[in-house]
Amino acid sequence: MSSMPDRLSQEPPEPPARPRKPRFRLPAEPEDDEPIPTSTLDPDRDLPGCIFMVPNEQWEIDSATSTDHPGACVHYQHTSHSAILVKGTDVDNVRDLRGYRIVAPAPGNGLSKPTAFELVPRYFRLHKIRVLYPERHLGLLDETTLFALCEELARACAEE
Repeated sequence: MSSMPDRLSQEPPEPPARPRKPRFRLPAEPEDDEPIPTSTLDPDRDLPGCIFMVPNEQWEIDSATSTDHPGACVHYQHTSHSAILVKGTDVDNVRDLRGYRIVAPAPGNGLSKPTAFELVPRYFRLHKIRVLYPERHLGLLDETTLFALCEELARACAEE
């Protein structure tokens, strides 16, 4: 027989369990929902020919009649991470069409009226272009128009 009293040899009773506060959980999402599409920009592949609506501040112009102008990307320079854009304006606003290339509206380019693109290269860093994509992306120039625009730009810049 043991010399310990019975009450000491028994294990102490466990304290009563405290009720736990239920955790907040978001409702389970239905599995049939499609994931939100993300648009990524591959500069080498996607930029040449893209038309964006570029805010006037980025063109460094003041205009009382508009807040932005279209810009067509004619080339992307991978080494410097910059794109070359030409600024567009309404054909009716141009007095002398020398130094401009007219692009007609087409279903794929997103232009709503004939647009005169000034044959002056303007350099935009890639991070500024990414801010414009996809919300300010209008469309894409067809290959023939892009080639003609690049040719005229090269000819205009060679004269200077």
